[in-house]
Amino acid sequence: MTYWATVATFGDGPVWPLEDPPWQTTDSRRSEYFTLLVTSIVAKSLVRSRGTDAQLARIGTVLSDLANEARVTRMHQPGDSAIGLHEPGLRMVLEESGDADAEAKARPQWTVSEFASLLLRRCVVVAGLLHDTEERVRLLRLADRVWDHIARRRFTDGDFRGLWDQPARVFESVPEYTGPSWYHTERVVQCLVAAAHLVSREPLVNDRLVSQAFDVLYEAEHLYDMELMRGSANVSLGLKDHLTEIRAKLERARAIARTRPAAAAAIGTSALEMLDALDAVRDSSNSVL
Repeated sequence: MTYWATVATFGDGPVWPLEDPPWQTTDSRRSEYFTLLVTSIVAKSLVRSRGTDAQLARIGTVLSDLANEARVTRMHQPGDSAIGLHEPGLRMVLEESGDADAEAKARPQWTVSEFASLLLRRCVVVAGLLHDTEERVRLLRLADRVWDHIARRRFTDGDFRGLWDQPARVFESVPEYTGPSWYHTERVVQCLVAAAHLVSREPLVNDRLVSQAFDVLYEAEHLYDMELMRGSANVSLGLKDHLTEIRAKLERARAIARTRPAAAAAIGTSALEMLDALDAVRDSSNSVL
């Protein structure tokens, strides 16, 4: 794995060999499918070597290019060669050993046609490795578009409803299948499981948002203390309940400010609005007097 990751990212130039698809194998075969496989190798290598977000983002760019080239996120044309990645798929000749007459016989082949599901899984996995919020969002949006493509390829009626794969629903020129493929269905389920694990994790924390959230809280807490100093807590029961609600909001916002800064800022803003309403009522009363 280390060897191929080194080859794929070799050189000091602005472009990695990986970023110039399609990848060519040692037997001179070229395919976007091979490029997709190499992105997996490079991503795993970067994890082991603690690669930067910038390096992982470059893999995300390659995945976006592959989605376009394979007509997953781009419209296809009749007779488009990229359709062959999905149906019938890429045929790979398997090597035989221990038989001197292997060349004279029909050699076994393995057809791989799960390009779309493999692309989706790679998008989700790489997105989970990113710590840069903007780059993660960009890659997750790509994953959403790939999922839209895959979702269209489900069987929609009969006993096979909800199963995969029916590429004819996307590519009109390919023949319709009469039954599902458990191989494809399993690959899609694996993607969904990976996506579920990613979504169930806490959101990324943006340091700028943390700073903004605390700025909002500082102002809100200061205004709250000013209300207490004015003796607002010693007036009507309704106003006491109002201040109690504000205090609860501020405590909740401070508790989550470092893990969910955007939510904390929103709660702090809500508290500020309530405090400003109290101030507006006071100003109105003073103007009447």
